Amino acid sequence: MKINLFIFLVICLFMIHEFEEIIFVKPWIDNKSTTEQYSNEMWIKNKEAYPSAEIIALIIFEEFILLFCIFLIASLTKFYELAVGVTIAHTLHLIILHLINTIRFCVFSPGIITSIITLPLLILIIILYCRKNKISWIKLCICTLASSIIVLVNLRLLYKIAPLLDNWLNNFYKV
Repeated sequence: MKINLFIFLVICLFMIHEFEEIIFVKPWIDNKSTTEQYSNEMWIKNKEAYPSAEIIALIIFEEFILLFCIFLIASLTKFYELAVGVTIAHTLHLIILHLINTIRFCVFSPGIITSIITLPLLILIIILYCRKNKISWIKLCICTLASSIIVLVNLRLLYKIAPLLDNWLNNFYKV
């Protein structure tokens, strides 16, 4: 498998998952946030970061741009461990946040359906790519760890500025 096909497939699977979140996060939060049982659930704990579907889409748009830039750098510099490392970080996110969260709270939350669908595909793509290409396992581990940290820090920053983004978006067309 060539790196360009790998990147294309990963971006498509990433966006399929993100579309589910854009569509279902806000209604899910509105429906479940008053239920005590879900007070520690990841979407409910961070509900202030999701004031509207538009802000969720804006946050995901920023994540897509970040992913695109990382993949572009990996492709142009032939640093393919970076592309695979980001993909492994995303795959771990599906397992740790979505699957474990669903099992923990015994409820289907936004992102779980596409996590179940895309997870085996992502694992297959990673395995096929690593089998067919020379990969430095040390570089891959470092890139996976660094990617995970960058994505988490970026998401925390987006959570913090979400109210500012909401204010900006609501005032964008005002004269």
